[in-house]
Amino acid sequence: MIPRKPFNPANGGWGALQLVGRYSELDIDNNAFDGFSDATRSASRAQEVSVGLNWWLNRNVRVGTSFSHTTFDGGGTGTSAPGVVTANPENVLFTRVQLAF
Repeated sequence: MIPRKPFNPANGGWGALQLVGRYSELDIDNNAFDGFSDATRSASRAQEVSVGLNWWLNRNVRVGTSFSHTTFDGGGTGTSAPGVVTANPENVLFTRVQLAF
């Protein structure tokens, strides 16, 4: 992306903002890891929703942040892994500064 007004506060340029979103899903067949994991104790499905904001200062610099929320289906219950892991959703805040030359 190339901002119409690259970041230069002295000239009134603040770059460009880009709002992003994504939905993703993973569905693993119970027989996929036969012999390596117990399908009754491990998550077999995950759904993720992410939203983010990218700030393009100029054509070479991007600052991005995103938040992702993932829920899991399948797996066991109990007070130890993997049951505890699959019973709780996962939240991630991710930031990045990207330089391209």
